[in-house]
Amino acid sequence: MQAGAKLLIGLGAVAGIGYLSVHANILPGSRASALNKLERVKEDRLAIAQWAQVRLDGQKLSIIGEAPTPETLAATKKAAGEASLLSGPITRIDFSAAGAPDLPPIIDPHLWVAERQNDTIDLSGAAPSQGARDAVYQLAAMRFSDTALSGELDIARSVVDEETWTSAASIALQALARLERGAVEIENNTITLTGTALDAVRADVVRQLIETTPAPFTTSANLELAPPPPLPDIIQSDLPAPDLEDAPENTQPASSEEDISTDSPSPVVQVDCLNEVRKATSEVQVEFASAQTDPDGSSRQSLDRLAAIISACEKARITITGHTDSTGGFRRNDALSLYRADSVAAYLQASGVNRAQLATRGAGEREPLTSNETPAGRARNRRIEFTVNADQSGLDDQNDTDDTDEQ
Repeated sequence: MQAGAKLLIGLGAVAGIGYLSVHANILPGSRASALNKLERVKEDRLAIAQWAQVRLDGQKLSIIGEAPTPETLAATKKAAGEASLLSGPITRIDFSAAGAPDLPPIIDPHLWVAERQNDTIDLSGAAPSQGARDAVYQLAAMRFSDTALSGELDIARSVVDEETWTSAASIALQALARLERGAVEIENNTITLTGTALDAVRADVVRQLIETTPAPFTTSANLELAPPPPLPDIIQSDLPAPDLEDAPENTQPASSEEDISTDSPSPVVQVDCLNEVRKATSEVQVEFASAQTDPDGSSRQSLDRLAAIISACEKARITITGHTDSTGGFRRNDALSLYRADSVAAYLQASGVNRAQLATRGAGEREPLTSNETPAGRARNRRIEFTVNADQSGLDDQNDTDDTDEQ
């Protein structure tokens, strides 16, 4: 009897431990223990909680949801097998309800190149998705509106996430648009810009712009300066040349080379400079969408060219006047027109123009060019006007008068 009692007590203890192991939450091998182990996998190794639901059905554990990438799903399956979950009450982990989007493969190195040469922008390499590829083509067409686009982009994922990569490509194209010629390359998380800037100011602006690229990108800009433009031709007099044979032998030049001052630009050079600015402003087309304050893509290209000319004419002073159509309230249009003028001034400043050369004014809807009754008329009234003045005394009166160019 004593041996039998011991046997019964032992069997009872084993049965009790087995019951508690399966149904209680306090012993190793219980449901709670298995789920706690899974939670550690989720939090510490897999981050499953970010995309999956976990369901326990008897002894089967189901992972349900869509992983962000095929690589994430594969890593989850591998780590789940390494977590020793196939013990205790859980004997199976089911991934049949877990999936991942059909994404292109990741390539390393991931390379994208944009090259500006003459009147062509050539794109090559890969974009991380169809959406990113479409965005790059759209951005290139906007930044280089008067330039032909060539080349084809493949689709392959980068080690950098798509949103960050697209933002970096946008900044790279903005920087390239401010160069006379050059190329920009994105390889994984490194951006390299090479090319020729019109002047040192423009080169500094480009370097500052490319440095705004978000992390994890690192950038470098290897820029050279374009040769200076030739001096303008000297204006020739219509008077006949003197007959040197009749000149007295002791006639001397009015001044020697040492007498010619080089401390300030000559009136001839300054007049030519102002005329170049006036001509450039008359050719600029600045357009805005209704109720918008930022110039559109083609306008930015025109402003880039204008900025280079203004920067080379230090004595030029430009007043930028914004105009609106009659849509909206009178007070609102006054503010909108000034915002537009300030937006153009800010863009010119970012392109290298000294802000002291620029002033802004908002005319609202008070100075229309034509009727606001039609869409075409309203579009024409939404414009920017440039008034060019000379900040230099001693020029002829005809050169000191204001010259207003309507846009």
